[in-house]
Amino acid sequence: MLIGKRCPRAVREVMVMSSSAGSLQVCTITSAVRLLAGRDPSTVLAASMLMVGAGYAGSVLVWTLVEIGIAVMFGATFADLAPADLRGRYMGVASATWSVGAVFGPLLGSVLLDHAGRETLGAACAITGIALFAGRQALGPALRQRAVAQADGQS
Repeated sequence: MLIGKRCPRAVREVMVMSSSAGSLQVCTITSAVRLLAGRDPSTVLAASMLMVGAGYAGSVLVWTLVEIGIAVMFGATFADLAPADLRGRYMGVASATWSVGAVFGPLLGSVLLDHAGRETLGAACAITGIALFAGRQALGPALRQRAVAQADGQS
């Protein structure tokens, strides 16, 4: 890496972010020039500044919507898996595992952050999210088939 170890970590991170943003700008600038040609500069700047604020608010909104989707469908998935007479037990196990994750997730994340740094924590979160997505997608057809079979058996 061209940025030496003597350079403070925060400075290196800002340099990486800036170079990434700069690379994206270089790749899209020609299209942006054509798209924005003839537009009022004041309006474009104001809209761009609004988008910076909206981007932050939007990321919070997206995170909240994701949490709602997980909370709603997590229970529904366990309810669909469980035979009618065992739903209470299945939901108890689901709730317990969710609670364990709520306690140990932040603890393990903090330890990883302290010992390995932000980059490793971010990579671990991304890898975990991708693995969970892939696993859920792989199980999806079998879970849907099982839910249909249970529904047919109850009819």
